[in-house]
Amino acid sequence: MRFIAELYLPAGRRDSVDELDRRAAAGARELLAQGVRVSLTGSTLVPEDEMLLLHYEAEARELVLEAIRRAGLTSERVVEAIETARPAG
Repeated sequence: MRFIAELYLPAGRRDSVDELDRRAAAGARELLAQGVRVSLTGSTLVPEDEMLLLHYEAEARELVLEAIRRAGLTSERVVEAIETARPAG
């Protein structure tokens, strides 16, 4: 399943997006090393809303929350996401 985690990112901290990505990936890898299937697949910065969206693949929302906790991050919200394909043209 795909999930999106919302993190608050004040305008003054935009330069730390790479660091937050690294930490989020490390939290997921820590679980993966224990045999738990969770991975960070990307992120999206929404500057106008001061938000960083972390994209995860996991079997359950709770696993994403645990990966975020292990990364030392706090998420305002974690929701399931459904990706759709766009037709060519």
